[in-house]
Amino acid sequence: MIEISNKYSNLAAELKDSDDTEFENEINSIREKGDVEMIPALVEFIKDEAIDTLRRHKIAELLGDITTISAREILIESIDSLRGKPALAIVISSLWQSRLDFTPWLNIFVEIMFDEELYSAIEAITLIENSVEKLDDNQKSELRNSIR
Repeated sequence: MIEISNKYSNLAAELKDSDDTEFENEINSIREKGDVEMIPALVEFIKDEAIDTLRRHKIAELLGDITTISAREILIESIDSLRGKPALAIVISSLWQSRLDFTPWLNIFVEIMFDEELYSAIEAITLIENSVEKLDDNQKSELRNSIR
């Protein structure tokens, strides 16, 4: 379970309760001034299935725009909190669309490929496919063996 810092403990609720204009303004503010400590709160927002799908996808786009390398660990931790939930596919999609390198965690995505529902599995396969070119021959061989 990822922990939301006190600084951002109300962020998901504020986004949920905002009208469309406030939501867009908050998104723009996060895009300009956000930091990696916001990630757990943003993931909590995406996880809430009562929230409009379009809003959840806009937050996922924000996750996909993150370029801070230290965010990778937080994003990977968020994957565990999303297991078995439809939001898992949304977050994995944002990961493979980002410019961050998730090759050190490909084994997690192989597990998802086998253990989660179809949409999440497809997103995991896409992330793996996009990462293979970054692997050396030994790593490719290990990945093949883990999939077999």
